[in-house]
Amino acid sequence: MQPNVSAAMAESRVADPQSGTTLDSKSTCEDARSKMALESTNLQTNAPTNIRDTPRAHAHLGWSEFATIVAPNRAWQVEVHPVLSSGENQTPVSLRGCEKAGSWPLFILERDAEMYWGPDSRSLLVVNEPLAGGNKLLFFNVKALSEVKQTPAPDELDKAVEQVLLQRLGEKRHVEFYLPTFVSWKDSKLLLAGGGTTFSGKISESGPTASYCYGFLVNSDTLHIQEVLSAEELKAKFGAECQTDP
Repeated sequence: MQPNVSAAMAESRVADPQSGTTLDSKSTCEDARSKMALESTNLQTNAPTNIRDTPRAHAHLGWSEFATIVAPNRAWQVEVHPVLSSGENQTPVSLRGCEKAGSWPLFILERDAEMYWGPDSRSLLVVNEPLAGGNKLLFFNVKALSEVKQTPAPDELDKAVEQVLLQRLGEKRHVEFYLPTFVSWKDSKLLLAGGGTTFSGKISESGPTASYCYGFLVNSDTLHIQEVLSAEELKAKFGAECQTDP
């Protein structure tokens, strides 16, 4: 378990030195969208923008793209604020309260990610893709985060999935690609597909490769993995398949 964002961090400001535009924790969601749109225009770059005021349950995030993703219940807004003046991809992604003012940092976006709001808009799943072939699951309880309560580390779900996956694969198979993806989320039942490729033999030799695919049914309230499905069960019960190659 890790402590949530401190009050000092909650009052943090995000600014790009090229534009001087500043977003603080007291900005409303509407104000934040307006300021981000103005900043993206002032930068005079070809960077795309995805700033919307309509709710979305799912969105693709890109490190160089200004974006706002409003929760289905309109109580929250996720903001992607690229720092285009940096030599590295270090784009901050933050959460903003729309009903109660406040802003909280979530994670740093290095490349691409897929983001999903939970059915009650109180939880957030991110399939982060910092490297080709190596996804990472990040899970946030946004309500607890905004109330500065103790919450699980964002990568706790990823560690749980990876641990069960390694147990299923066995010691003789080494993971080459790890590509968990989202399938569905109804009430507290979150379904993930965990696919990729492995190789056998010594790690230094990288022997023959083989693909793998499992379904993981997770209780999103506790992050406990309730059931592991084979590729055949995943396809038969849910019509879902795994991604096995980047």
